[in-house]
Amino acid sequence: MDVRQSLLTLWRQAARDAVPLPPEVEIAAALGVSRPTVREELIRMESAGLLRRHPRQGTFPNPAAVDAGVRIDAALEYSQALRDAGLTARVEVVDAGWTVLDERAADDLGAEPGSSAWATTKRWLADDVPVMVARDVVPARRRPYAPADPDASVYGIVGELRGTPIEWERVQLTAAIAEGAAAELLDTVAGAAVLSLCVVGVSRHGERLFRAEEHHRGGLVPYTMLRNAQH
Repeated sequence: MDVRQSLLTLWRQAARDAVPLPPEVEIAAALGVSRPTVREELIRMESAGLLRRHPRQGTFPNPAAVDAGVRIDAALEYSQALRDAGLTARVEVVDAGWTVLDERAADDLGAEPGSSAWATTKRWLADDVPVMVARDVVPARRRPYAPADPDASVYGIVGELRGTPIEWERVQLTAAIAEGAAAELLDTVAGAAVLSLCVVGVSRHGERLFRAEEHHRGGLVPYTMLRNAQH
């Protein structure tokens, strides 16, 4: 059983009904899992701004988050973010292979321009409509390589090539226009406005493990940030 998805379904219903979630022990019994498993997932959901837990009062869902769309403040694989927003997600690998870092990518990664990197370009579709295209580059020594899973996220590729887990992501947002291949892959006209994200993954030791340049097509999927109010 997918505890996360089951809890999200329960959370959505409680939020729409404007009622607290059932107690942890009742949720655990209904899902057939342990109470600590439920508690851990509720803690994650609270950290994500989906609910607030008040001792001896209850667990209250955030109704403003129900139709929030895709969370740009959450470090989720994009397909999962689309599914969490209630959309059918599909990802296509456009191309993948070894390349060399240009000056901009090298600067973001703290690497030398011209050094080798594995690059992957993918396109995501929501309900069969193109919504995002991304190019990921992972600096690594050039060698015979093919991802164990062609659809693997950049996290999986970093793990295979670098053997180091990603601890943080630095994300910079800008307004941009779709041009060239990006416009074609997003099935939009050249010059159309897009949301551009530049993401750099960082290890616990400060290594910059990947750089992703994303272009999100506007007007199809709502993008939202949620914050927990400070008390």
